[in-house]
Amino acid sequence: MWKGDSIIDAPARLELESQLRKGLPDQEKDEASRRLTETLLTDPDPNLRDAAAYGLSWKHGKSGLSTLLAVLENTGEHAAVRGTAAEGIGVILGPSDRRRAVYKRASKSLIEALRDESPKVRFWACYALGVMRAQSALEALKTVVANDESVYERWWSVRDEAADAISHINGIPTPDRERITR
Repeated sequence: MWKGDSIIDAPARLELESQLRKGLPDQEKDEASRRLTETLLTDPDPNLRDAAAYGLSWKHGKSGLSTLLAVLENTGEHAAVRGTAAEGIGVILGPSDRRRAVYKRASKSLIEALRDESPKVRFWACYALGVMRAQSALEALKTVVANDESVYERWWSVRDEAADAISHINGIPTPDRERITR
């Protein structure tokens, strides 16, 4: 396993992945954000990029938003990493000001991601649009409900997540869901 110019063993790699997911808590915030961004954009290991996207999303907020958008929009990026970026965009933006350019860009990119070939990307795009309460996504989400039969492994169907997003946008409580364990 490569990290920079050195080989790291499996336990060290797992520890690094764990620390990335936590947002590199032992580092100063700006340095941690810089290292997470660098890992997300340049590391050859998609598992480490995915962990960096998660840490950037949940621990560093708006400082990572433009990077997460770029990752989501990069269709050459690994689907797991793009899905985590979509989730993170929703986490960061939530129901923020819909007039802001970044909200409009995120909504547009997430609506486009509803047509991605990966169920993970589509699932997390639904989630993000729901938590953002993106009214502009309602028609696209209805199309997903009507046509998408995929299941996101260890979660539930993309169709159900789209239905939950529609409910959330409309202020309707969503049902508790059981994760699929197959």
